[in-house]
Amino acid sequence: MIRRLGCRSGFTLIEILVVVTIIVLAFGFAVPTITRFMSDKKVKSVTGRMARGLLSGRMKAISKHHDVYVFFLRDRLMIVSARPEPPEFFSYFTNETEKAKMTLAFRFAGVLVKHDPRPENAPDMLVSDLPSPASATLDWSQPLAAKTVLQGRVIGGEPVYLLFKSEGTVEFGSAGGPGDVLSLGFWAVPPIDADIIIAEEGNASHGWIDIRATGNVDTRIAEGTPDLRPRKETAGEE
Repeated sequence: MIRRLGCRSGFTLIEILVVVTIIVLAFGFAVPTITRFMSDKKVKSVTGRMARGLLSGRMKAISKHHDVYVFFLRDRLMIVSARPEPPEFFSYFTNETEKAKMTLAFRFAGVLVKHDPRPENAPDMLVSDLPSPASATLDWSQPLAAKTVLQGRVIGGEPVYLLFKSEGTVEFGSAGGPGDVLSLGFWAVPPIDADIIIAEEGNASHGWIDIRATGNVDTRIAEGTPDLRPRKETAGEE
């Protein structure tokens, strides 16, 4: 049999339509998964940054052998020693998009923080009763003692904070706490004794942070309807 040169086999229209249909269906199934992955990644990043800030405060207290306070501001936490030292800052968010979609619930203090999208407010305005720096011109490179902050000379409102002792244990400020009322509950679905909850608009997964009385910090990224009521209201129910 002689094969003709230049003769190529091709695809029929039906075969092409079948392949295109398969690609469209596969893409349709993949998009929600990719979107979910990216959203969970953002929640995980914010949760991780907050947890690293907490652990940094704890390690500073242990290494310096004196009390260290971690104050929670609207968009970052501030680490201030009992002795006069320049404070350290850990931002929760890396950009305005993250901030706009995230809600923070500090259950141990009964504080809910969420972005305010109203145009009449400043772009970085967050609605809450959390304190904020009283002066944008304050030189944060200068030594500062936690007592000055607690007395309201630096930030307004009632400070929300954690106090890490020199041995690493923690005391909760601005509320009863503690974070270790029911540590096993943190591994339930959803975690029922998380002290801080990070939620993103439209995302079923949340970041959960449990702060133990020993000073250890546990984090989880898991689904579940968060109970945003303050710890002091729900401690008796658990």
